[in-house]
Amino acid sequence: MSPLQGASLAFWIAGALCAGLILCSLVGLVTGFLVASVGVHPILVTLGTMTLLHGTSIYLTRGRTLSGFPEALISIANETFFGIPFSFILFAMVAAAVHVLMTRTPLGIRIHMIGSNLEGTRYSGVDTDRVLIWVYLLSSVLCWLAAVIMMARFNSAGADIAQSYLLITVLAAILGGIDPYGGFGRIAGLFLALLILQVVASGFNILGLSPQLALTAWGAILLIVIAVKRWTLSKVSSA
Repeated sequence: MSPLQGASLAFWIAGALCAGLILCSLVGLVTGFLVASVGVHPILVTLGTMTLLHGTSIYLTRGRTLSGFPEALISIANETFFGIPFSFILFAMVAAAVHVLMTRTPLGIRIHMIGSNLEGTRYSGVDTDRVLIWVYLLSSVLCWLAAVIMMARFNSAGADIAQSYLLITVLAAILGGIDPYGGFGRIAGLFLALLILQVVASGFNILGLSPQLALTAWGAILLIVIAVKRWTLSKVSSA
């Protein structure tokens, strides 16, 4: 490949990544606006946008899986630093940054306040609409980053490539101590929960078992954790 071709390829890769970032940011802004300003329930909005984007992706790709990305993109997730995958280093850095955001900044404190009591936070003078829009915007940016890493890791992209991760997001949040009703939770717990889930998946892979059994194990873990938490809360409330 000539230097001119390499520069042209790098330009198109950077342009495609920037376009994806802009699109994800717009999705986050629209979702945040619908939830915060219009008042639509978050689950309905996110399910609606997920279905819309999933259908659009299938239409644009005609249901095919795109593969054969340039080495410059693939190396993002496959390079190592002193034997540690760069993707894991990036994951740890993002987790640390989000931890600082949630525990050391006014925005993070307000996010916890809104999760605990939305109306009380609004009456205290906090612009809750603005904070919620920021939450969905930052979530969308992180989704873009995860998509880039997955695309580089698997050297492919498709509309259904991340469907199995929907369960992991819920399971990791609950296993990591995130309160589903909002207001409570720590990034460190979520970080450890994701590591545990990955260890389970890697264990099944090392044993030569079907990857689908890992999904079965994750589902069983989710049910057990929910049941134990519910039982613990009932014992505390009855004491």
